[in-house]
Amino acid sequence: CSAHQEVKNEYMRMLEFFELPVSILSGPSTEATKFARKGFDWFAYTPIVQRLREAGSGAKVFDDLLSMPVARDQQAINEKARKLAGLVGASQRELDHVDDRLFINQIASIVTASPSVYDVRLQEMRPMVHVLMLRVAMQVGFRGKWLPMICPCCVRHTPEAA
Repeated sequence: CSAHQEVKNEYMRMLEFFELPVSILSGPSTEATKFARKGFDWFAYTPIVQRLREAGSGAKVFDDLLSMPVARDQQAINEKARKLAGLVGASQRELDHVDDRLFINQIASIVTASPSVYDVRLQEMRPMVHVLMLRVAMQVGFRGKWLPMICPCCVRHTPEAA
């Protein structure tokens, strides 16, 4: 364990010296689990997302979302969800000014037209966004607000979603 820490420290010194915007990540499944525990279990954490994060891409959206505290108020949750779900395929500007219901419907149509992706955490092919779980996270409509209270087993996809 100490050898691992020494290697990590050496990489951190190099990054600081060269002023590189790269962070050292855990394995894909660990990072995917962290993502789910932050409330983004509706988003498929793919190997491509991991590679983008490892490369220190200019879009630090994923790192920013992970560094934020878990939101307690619904407005903050919706803002984070919009930021992440907006990456799925539509122009962010197109979705910025629509209400939550139309936003969910737009994401649903994008997801329906998109191929499945490999989710590292669940180890299965699935849509990039689990629309029902996104609806629940944002508390949009009957399925988002009341269905989880009436029938929680209908919206629970994994233990982290509980």
